[in-house]
This record gives sequence, C-alpha cells and structure tokens, in this order.
Amino acid sequence: MNWDIPEKPRINPPNTPAVMVQWRVMSALVHDLDPADRDQVRRWTGKGAQERPRPPAAAAAKVPGSLTMIPAGYQREAKPTRETSLPRTQVAAASQGAEHPTTAPRYGWEAELSQESPLPKAMDSHFHLDRTVKQLRKGSRVTTSAQLVSACPSVRPEVPVQVVGGVEVYCDPETFPEDLTREPGWKIAIGLHPKAAVGAGNQVLQEIRRLVASPHVAALGEIGLDRTVGSDKWTKQEDVFRELLSMANPAKPVILHLRGAAGDKYACDTHALALVTVKEMCDSTKLIHIHNFAGELRTLRRWRQAFRHCYFSFSAMVADFDDRQVEALRDVPLDRILLETDSPYLMPRPDQRYNTPAYIGDVAQEVIRHRGGDIKRLLHTAMSNTRCLYGD
Repeated sequence: MNWDIPEKPRINPPNTPAVMVQWRVMSALVHDLDPADRDQVRRWTGKGAQERPRPPAAAAAKVPGSLTMIPAGYQREAKPTRETSLPRTQVAAASQGAEHPTTAPRYGWEAELSQESPLPKAMDSHFHLDRTVKQLRKGSRVTTSAQLVSACPSVRPEVPVQVVGGVEVYCDPETFPEDLTREPGWKIAIGLHPKAAVGAGNQVLQEIRRLVASPHVAALGEIGLDRTVGSDKWTKQEDVFRELLSMANPAKPVILHLRGAAGDKYACDTHALALVTVKEMCDSTKLIHIHNFAGELRTLRRWRQAFRHCYFSFSAMVADFDDRQVEALRDVPLDRILLETDSPYLMPRPDQRYNTPAYIGDVAQEVIRHRGGDIKRLLHTAMSNTRCLYGD
C-alpha cells in the first residue's frame, strides 16, 4: 500500500497507518474471546500500558475507512446505533449525565479500548443465568452473572448501561445451583416453572423448600400458572402452585409467572385464578413480583388493590404491546415498576442470537416509548425498586 514503515512502529500514539490495521485485527480477536481469556490478555499487557505516557487527545489517529483508536484513559460517548423514537435529549441524558464508573462494562471493541465510560447504572430484575449460559457458544467459560454481562454481546446494545446487579432465577431443578453465595448486587431466586409442575415429585418440592430457606436465596420463584400446556395438566399446576406458596417466607418476595391459554392474550383468567390463590395463601403485605407483565389495566389494579407491595416488571415484549397493555403499563406507579430481560429469551432486536442483562437499557428504551419520561430516571428508579424488593 506504499506506506512508509518507521524503524520502530508505535501503536500509542500511532506513527503509521499500518499499526492501525494491525490494531483492528487485534481488537476483533479480543472481541471474540471469553471473559476469562480477555482478562488474561489485559493482565499480560496492562503493565506496559501503564508505563507509557498518556498521549494528548490530538494524538488519536484515524485511517480513512477504519475505526478510531481511543487512547487509554479517554472516554467515548456511547450512542444508539440507529434512529429511534426516543427523544435525542433523553438518550443524551442517559449517556452523559450518569456517574462515571471506575470500570466500564465491555460492549465490543470500543470498551475494549476505553477504560472508562459515562454509562447509567441498571439492574436486571429477572433473568436466567443457567439457561443463558447454555445458549453461549461451545467452550464458553462464563459461569457467573458478572462474566455474562462482561461478555461481548452478539449485537451491541442501543442503550449501553453499567449493569451492577440483578436477580438470577432458577426454576429448573436439574440446574439448581450448589453454591448459593453471590457477589454484591446479584441475588438468587429458586422456584419451579409451571410447565415443570406436572413432573415435580415430592423430592423436588422438598429440595426447593430447603433452598428457599437459605439466607442466600432472596426470593421464591418463578412459580405460577401457565395455560399454554394442555388443559389436562392445569389441575396439577394449581396443586403445585399452592404447595409452593406454602413455602413462602414472609420477608422474601414471590415471583409469579402467569401466562394465559391461546385466545387469552391478556391472561385474564389466569391472573384471576392466581390472585384468588395468592390471597388465600399469603398476607396482604406479601412482597409480590409479577414478572413479564402483559395484562390489562383492570388486572393490574386488582393486584395493586390486593397487595400494596406488588411490583410489575416489563421486558422487551412491551415493543409489541397494544393499546390495552400500554394503558396498564402507564398506570404502574414509578415506585412499583421493574425492568427485566428474561434472558436468554425476548431479545429486544431480531438480529440478536440470544439475550443477556447487557440489554436492559434497550428494555428501558421500549418502556419509555410508551410511558414517556426520562430514560435515565427510569433506569435509576427501577434499580432502586429492585434493591428495595430484593435487598441491597
């Protein structure tokens, strides 16, 4: 390419376009590494990077048609990748007005190069670590929620955030965790998915009872009713639901999964039966978390009237809400709203291979489309609500 190659090529600051091409290759390779391998690369190269003097901003070079190199210690504004209905001022508020974390979450090549990022903090109130890990490519070393968040997503989030915690939901007996301790910010919920209720024997129920009693388990759930299975299984679901509710600790939330049968888009009948059951089994002060709520206004208000500590979480499904569902979404008090990814499911964008808590900012953006308001405030309030419900 007729480039002059100096005697000692230098990357930071660059003294030849050739090193920029090399850096793109290195960046792409680092992007595809597992979190543990990326950390090892950083340990190998960190000492040399610290010894080099920090270059001035003008030293950042760009080769036409290539990516811009970000000098160590400098910040790059996180921007959505495509136009959305979210007002530009709100997107800017989310990215520019937040606190500066000491360590930025790693979203692709940009965060691999930039050591800081002014991202708003957020929490995912409901996701499945065990199921998400299964979706990752073979050989992945991800075993914790922190590693999952740090793993480079297949598609960069439109609204990057600093995920500081969340609730790992385990509802498959075969993947119940043996180690119940977690890093600060991350909580565990143990339950039984309604679809698994039919095959649940006494041994499984006793194991759930034992785990839920642990001080390291923050909640019972998810449990509930799912009418997408055959009607011959409904009675067994109801019996198991009652048995599980009997295990509820007064100080711990219950996470409800309530899904209607075909033709019951708003799960009205399912919610009605579940409400009667929970009222019979629990006190009106019970902490309730209705996950992935997609019901109508009348249903929402009935739950709120029966349980004053009832919280409602919303996922990327809100992008497809109709007018009745949007009406209910707008009626949720700000101090009772939660955000969830339900990963690995319910991807905010069709080009994603799987979902992770890294996309919780995109969920917030979809909620803001319907509710209006400031996305930074929503993220902060939902995080505060999650901590209030599940503990710090």
